Amino acid sequence: MLQCHYHCCRQLLTVRSFKINCWAAAVIMRSFTSNDRKVQRIYDCIIGGKRHGLAEGITLVESTHSKKKKQAQELLTAVLAKLKVREDNARRTNTFRIGLTGPPGAGKSTLIEALGKHLTAKDHKVAVLAVDPSSSLTGGSLLGDKTRMHELSRDPNAFIRASPSCGSLGGVARNTNDAVVLCEGAGYDTIIIETIGKHFLFEAEI
Repeated sequence: MLQCHYHCCRQLLTVRSFKINCWAAAVIMRSFTSNDRKVQRIYDCIIGGKRHGLAEGITLVESTHSKKKKQAQELLTAVLAKLKVREDNARRTNTFRIGLTGPPGAGKSTLIEALGKHLTAKDHKVAVLAVDPSSSLTGGSLLGDKTRMHELSRDPNAFIRASPSCGSLGGVARNTNDAVVLCEGAGYDTIIIETIGKHFLFEAEI
């Protein structure tokens, strides 16, 4: 009788602990609340690991519009706070950042696709941020690396984003670091940054 009572209490405590853990997880997920519906929606999508939300978030941080800059700052602050909670709980950084540079045609995209597929096959989530020369007419990317990574672009555990350099020196775009933060917030544990480098970028944009 006593043993049966013990097991019943133990099961009850287990159920209660499970409910408490679920409630705590929900509180953490919704710990950020914004008065701006757009910022809140993008944040929820990014933290939920949705690629379309991540793409929209990167577009927001790349914008030069004054209102969107404020929205981007609010979004980045919230995502950074979320990452801090994750790192404190894990007590270590869970993300690897890899930089890859070289002239056009050197095989960067081929290498990244092979590496990316190898990592996703081992249950890693890979984000590729390709910084391309920008068009002097539209300001957009000229090369479009996503079109050269057919297999990886279709992988559900991969995310590929080509961003224009917009004249930034050093081979990276002005908001590359912001994009990295958002990718980490979306749960990508390997971030690959591809660029053709400062010298080649300058020549391509001329």
